[in-house]
Amino acid sequence: MSYLGSSQNITKRWWRHRRDLRLGVHHNHHLQRSWEKHGAQCFTFSVLLPCPPDCLLAREQELLDQAPAGSLYNLAFLAQGGTRLGHRNTPEHNAAISRGNKGKPAWNKGGKNTWAQAAASSRVARYSNQIVAEHLDGRVLSFSHAAQAAREMGLGRTSVKNILKGYSQRTRSGWTFRYEAR
Repeated sequence: MSYLGSSQNITKRWWRHRRDLRLGVHHNHHLQRSWEKHGAQCFTFSVLLPCPPDCLLAREQELLDQAPAGSLYNLAFLAQGGTRLGHRNTPEHNAAISRGNKGKPAWNKGGKNTWAQAAASSRVARYSNQIVAEHLDGRVLSFSHAAQAAREMGLGRTSVKNILKGYSQRTRSGWTFRYEAR
């Protein structure tokens, strides 16, 4: 099977395909699943038909049309190019976009959850509860946060967090942890 595409910068395009496939985020789910199933060693990248930039889409469409049915990973069979390079909106289109955005706040202005508000609220939420440690023998201790509990009890912070999140029930020494409102 093959995946056909065109680019003015082949090296960059191949690099992006490989990176997305390695990370498991490629836009073509069929190609991504095949990459995961068979591994990178089963794939090769090669230039099939060198041509000048103004002929790229026409040549790609010729190759798509000549390919046997079911032999391609391509999701679309029209060479439409994945870029707006050289494309300009008409004044009417720009006016329509402007009308649609009227009354909306700018993407970078305030809003319900700005970065500063999110940081402040997370600090408040972080310390609005205390951590209570209970031992099997009945001892109870209180801490302001997981790092303090771990440090004072000689445990790893991850151990305390895993119990708080419910991933495990207790430490080997018999301690359980829970949040409690102050």
